[in-house]
Amino acid sequence: MYTKKWVLETTRYFCDLGFFEGYSNLPDEELFEIMTFLERQLYSYRNNDGLPGLDYYSNLTPEQLIEISCQTPIVPIMQRYGFDEAEDWQIIELDGKRVICADAEFLYFEKWPPYKFEDFVKLLEKLSKISRGKFITSEIVESGEQQISFKLNKIHCRLIPNGAPDDPLILACDVNPALLETGYQFEQLRIHHHILLMLLSEDEKQKLMQDRGWEFSPDYSMFDPNWWGAAIMPPWLPSTLEERKNRQLHSIELRPIE
Repeated sequence: MYTKKWVLETTRYFCDLGFFEGYSNLPDEELFEIMTFLERQLYSYRNNDGLPGLDYYSNLTPEQLIEISCQTPIVPIMQRYGFDEAEDWQIIELDGKRVICADAEFLYFEKWPPYKFEDFVKLLEKLSKISRGKFITSEIVESGEQQISFKLNKIHCRLIPNGAPDDPLILACDVNPALLETGYQFEQLRIHHHILLMLLSEDEKQKLMQDRGWEFSPDYSMFDPNWWGAAIMPPWLPSTLEERKNRQLHSIELRPIE
């Protein structure tokens, strides 16, 4: 259950940290309307693949969202669902411009798909979208067998991805060393099977940990059996963990552009 006051206070807290761009000056009524509308649409999307997801709504202005919300009837069953005040992450996952929400069951409970360069390019674009302008790549090319090269600011980067071509979480770990000089890192917040990926400064990360009690996962935590727990570990993952342990993870190569 939730109250209007909680939705507004929690959303405005995240607005103060730079989330929900364009929402901070909205009147309470409009902000509440948008947030509850997005929550309903997210629930509907997860239960119906034919509906648009947050990527679609994140490209709309607040005015457009209000208009669509007024035109979209509330299905009676949706009145039974909504935010949980004990789960403040449910607010931040609605910011499609700043957060990627991944499902660990979807990513890790089935065998990984094979390497595909075009899919990794799309993943890099997804990371760029939530990077606040800190991770804008150019000249992305396939420079070797399952090897990708690109330019990032004044750095030439080359990497062999450690994960699957549909997994933004491992790719974020792969590229984090290239962002160290910016003072920002892709951080992962795991809640049950949901993992929220966002770019934060160290100060922002510490504030969320202190204010919200959030615990962010270290890079490559998905390869740690202790991170999963025996009860929920995918049955095929131990062999993959052993394989990674034997050949180690590939590190990104960074070279200044002359």
